Amino acid sequence: MATPARAFGDEALSAFELGFRRSGDSLRLPLGKAWNVRFEEAEPVRPFRWAKGGESFAGWYWAVTTVDHVGYESWLERDRLILLDRDPEVVGIASQPFWLHWDDGQGQRRHAPDYFVRLADGRARVIDVRAADRMDERTEEAFASTRRACEAVGWEFQQVGTPEPVFMANVRWLARYRRDRSGPSAGLAGAVPPAVVREAGHRSGVRAAGNGEPGPGREAGVVSQLKRPPRVVVGDRVRFSGQLRGVLAVSAVALTLTDEEKSHRVVPLLELFEADDFEVVGTPMRMPLPPASLLETFPAAVMEKALWWEGHILEVMHGLPPGAEPGTVPRPEYGPDRSLTARQRAKAAELTEAGHPTTSSTVAHRRRSYQEQGVIGPADHRPVRKTPRFGEADEAVVEAMRQAIDEAVDASARTEAAPSSFSQFSGAGVMRR
Repeated sequence: MATPARAFGDEALSAFELGFRRSGDSLRLPLGKAWNVRFEEAEPVRPFRWAKGGESFAGWYWAVTTVDHVGYESWLERDRLILLDRDPEVVGIASQPFWLHWDDGQGQRRHAPDYFVRLADGRARVIDVRAADRMDERTEEAFASTRRACEAVGWEFQQVGTPEPVFMANVRWLARYRRDRSGPSAGLAGAVPPAVVREAGHRSGVRAAGNGEPGPGREAGVVSQLKRPPRVVVGDRVRFSGQLRGVLAVSAVALTLTDEEKSHRVVPLLELFEADDFEVVGTPMRMPLPPASLLETFPAAVMEKALWWEGHILEVMHGLPPGAEPGTVPRPEYGPDRSLTARQRAKAAELTEAGHPTTSSTVAHRRRSYQEQGVIGPADHRPVRKTPRFGEADEAVVEAMRQAIDEAVDASARTEAAPSSFSQFSGAGVMRR
């Protein structure tokens, strides 16, 4: 069995390469430069086909999570896709997201994982699907190398097989009712008699708005849309009952929200999630840290400054700095009623007054860098930026020129044809004294 490439520290960041497609272009980068690409938005690196008489069945599944089709190459992959689509922690899914390239000691290898998943807390997960009885030595090597590459950049790796049949059959049956067609439709309002809806609700859990009677803004007999409850944490900004509010406390049954007319308002979760205008506007989620091997390339003072910026950026984005105590209320200039532009201006004024002159455009630039790259985004990259020794010239060309010069110096003083060392790059020529 060949030994997979070592995947820890800086070696892995160059030992593995990722080939992927973005905006119709094919790209290939070292793992260390591609770890922060949003692969949940990547295009599949290979098409989904099936052959007559083949054992696999490929297709496209409409995922509610992505509001788009996601491809699969077998029914086993389709079942895993259905499970991912119902997982409340999953916010992004892409199939066949990239080619992983490496050298196994005997030659070049490549492998395309089945899924790349983005979780609500920012973590990334790479998934390979294969039934236990279909595993062979070559597949095990590919999965082992994929796991090592994922560990090097802080991604999770999962190798999954066949789910429990009865459980999967029930999930497949339930999945169809998460589609938009299962929700209210203006064209079908009143098509189902209220009595039928009430009876169906008693037997299957499907219910009408109220007890068959039209509620505020609802038509009689329209079935409530099935939707996933959002994830809400302290510090979130939410829109509810015509106001933009901050979340002050969260319990198992209610949220405590800011209120314009009084100090706070306690709202039961059921009332909140069923409100037509309720939505989570922003969440104080810290970006995941890059792998330790990348952090170690920055001087300690640079990383300390980047972490200092992170605290200010999070306050601009979400109203509260990291580590805020439960129940902390955002300062007025960073409250949920202030726009992002206004909060950036407030932060620039605050830093300037504290002896750190800056502008709102600088704060906006740092924020965007943080959202795209995490904590290393706002960091000063100049200490780790390396200038090529020979500028834009290929090192092979430079080496050939050196060899040609050395041979010319050793030759006799008379004019002679240049040695062939450089001819592979520039053609045979004549070097004169």
